[in-house]
Amino acid sequence: MPLFAYTEKCLVVEAANFDSTDVKLFCCQCRQPVCFVRSSGRVAAYFRHIQSNKNCSVSTSQIIHGASIDTSGSTSVTR
Repeated sequence: MPLFAYTEKCLVVEAANFDSTDVKLFCCQCRQPVCFVRSSGRVAAYFRHIQSNKNCSVSTSQIIHGASIDTSGSTSVTR
């Protein structure tokens, strides 16, 4: 997951200091579109590729394979 991205105006932004959802962003490594993901109590802010790019070392899959949602409100991952 990229920690830096650049805007249409070629300004490099850092996820930790970024707080906008209406700016088009691109991966600094592969130049593909990314979106901003806000920080939470579990993870720091980062940028996520809109479509997974297996040719980019900072791109991660957006699909959690084998995940199932229990209707009781808990989530389990099976392998």
